[in-house]
Amino acid sequence: LKNKGLQLLLDAVVDFLPSPLDIGDTHAMDPDSHEPVYLAADPDDHFVGMAFKVQIDKYVGRLIYVRVYSGTLKKGGNFQNMTNGKRERVARILQMMSNKKNDKEYLHAGDIAAIVGPKYLVTGDTITDGNINVVLSKMHFPDSVISIAIEPKTKADQENLANALLRLEEEDPTFKVHVDKDSGQTLISGMGELHLDIIVDRIKREFGVTANVGNPQVSYKESITLVVQTSEVFQRELNGKGNYASVTFRLSPIPLKEISDDQKNTFKCSVDSAKIPQEYWKAIEESALAALSDGPLISSNVERVAIELVDGDYNPVDSNELAFRIATSMAICKGLRQAKPVIMEPIMMLTVISPDDFVGDIISDINAKRGKIEVMRKHNEYQQEVVADVPLSELFGYSTRIRSLSQGRAIYTLEFKKFEIAPAQVQNEVLRRIRGYAE
Repeated sequence: LKNKGLQLLLDAVVDFLPSPLDIGDTHAMDPDSHEPVYLAADPDDHFVGMAFKVQIDKYVGRLIYVRVYSGTLKKGGNFQNMTNGKRERVARILQMMSNKKNDKEYLHAGDIAAIVGPKYLVTGDTITDGNINVVLSKMHFPDSVISIAIEPKTKADQENLANALLRLEEEDPTFKVHVDKDSGQTLISGMGELHLDIIVDRIKREFGVTANVGNPQVSYKESITLVVQTSEVFQRELNGKGNYASVTFRLSPIPLKEISDDQKNTFKCSVDSAKIPQEYWKAIEESALAALSDGPLISSNVERVAIELVDGDYNPVDSNELAFRIATSMAICKGLRQAKPVIMEPIMMLTVISPDDFVGDIISDINAKRGKIEVMRKHNEYQQEVVADVPLSELFGYSTRIRSLSQGRAIYTLEFKKFEIAPAQVQNEVLRRIRGYAE
């Protein structure tokens, strides 16, 4: 099938799809006022673009694919990253033509090309010339839902594996790498079994690293169910110098409907600046949110938590940023244990299209897997479509199961939908498997 139909497809893209001039102004937003801003595809206007892909090339290095919505970007010029506030320089502009790279001097409105040079630009960042205050619509990436352990087969592969994982994580925002603090294992997480199979294959094929991989495991998260108030006083002498900080927080569970894609936890400062000077507020917020990355049950990320700093105290002589960070981390960890923590499991939206004869068996199987039927409708004269919410932990090997139920005549798709609190029995099973005992 190599090259079959590709030429016709590309010709159709050129002939039938709209150009940037055809679709009109692009919608953006002022990050301060949240007022809409409309960008015209005018090369003489302010430069605004978006990084939509990162690729590590073995010859050129870090390539960032950029689409220009307005204005002009020049080789050797600078741009302002509106997401992280950094200003960086464009060393080269490359027009990517399959495996060929053609140097360009400029990128104009409507152009798509790769740039070389920026170190801190990542997928989804808005970049401008610094003279216009706008951000483009954010790119939202779903949570990773499956993890596997990976380790090099030989000691010689250890450094190469670490480099491969670092590069792949930079290229793919839905791929995550972390080290389990208890077992010391390196865990890689992704969107599903196929996603991780492709990652492992790339590690072997592109990087020449031979690795052992474990069985897929569901990636669980944690949350809280009670509103609690937690306090901590840190008072200690370190290196001959006094350190003092006192903080009090209120932790509250956030209802699912109030959660946004890019903000799973919130922080609010309600303390008077006379009790804790504003110079420490940022450090307290960073430490509080960082403490949510290590849950009290299975050391996973804690989500749907509203943190409010309600009280505190400082000493003008002994108080410092480090003391407030330590006190904050200790207070949050203590509060999470008191707030009746729970384990949340990923729920997938399962869509099955099957001949009418097999729908009854498929629905019975979904119900047996703790699934909830959301939609049943006619797909065509001979087939029905079933849409259900099913826990991911029940869906391992589902492709074999659906073939068996339908004599190979049904098809299905899976899409991540949400995390929700797991039933008590499931939580206990997870705790026994990970910790060796339940609550």
